[in-house]
Amino acid sequence: DKSFLDKNPYIKRKSTEEYSYELLDKENLDFYVSCSSEYEEIKLNIKNNCELTWPEKETKLICDKESLIFFDDIILPTLKPGCNASIPIKLEIPYELPLDTYKIEINFNVKGKNYSRPIILNIKIVSEIEAFRKEYCLSVLITDEEITDALNNNSNWEDAYKDIIN
Repeated sequence: DKSFLDKNPYIKRKSTEEYSYELLDKENLDFYVSCSSEYEEIKLNIKNNCELTWPEKETKLICDKESLIFFDDIILPTLKPGCNASIPIKLEIPYELPLDTYKIEINFNVKGKNYSRPIILNIKIVSEIEAFRKEYCLSVLITDEEITDALNNNSNWEDAYKDIIN
């Protein structure tokens, strides 16, 4: 049904547009960010699903400038048809943004023109403990107090996680 395909931008199908992409992790577009973060890096796995190689330095992901959480334009690698890449995105998070879910609209842009439908991300600003739990998929058997102690006793999240599991 064409109307169903039109309403769902992430259905895998060949694009009729000159340039297009496919998100490979489309079921996971919710990202949890600590309220104490100024910057957060996320990754999107994107595939070139058109018949043309993406032009060098002219293929970008562009953040909607109205977003409260945003990032600088990202120049995508020159991907051949059928190839994919993991794209790091460094989000800038305004200081003391209230705990809530914020949407970011990202446009796939080639040579100054937007193609395909925008990517919509949900950025969930949560407490540091909740963000840490989500990042490392921690069980409820690990208490908030244990997490707080590990975060206070270590200079970064990786060391805090190692502290908890050891």
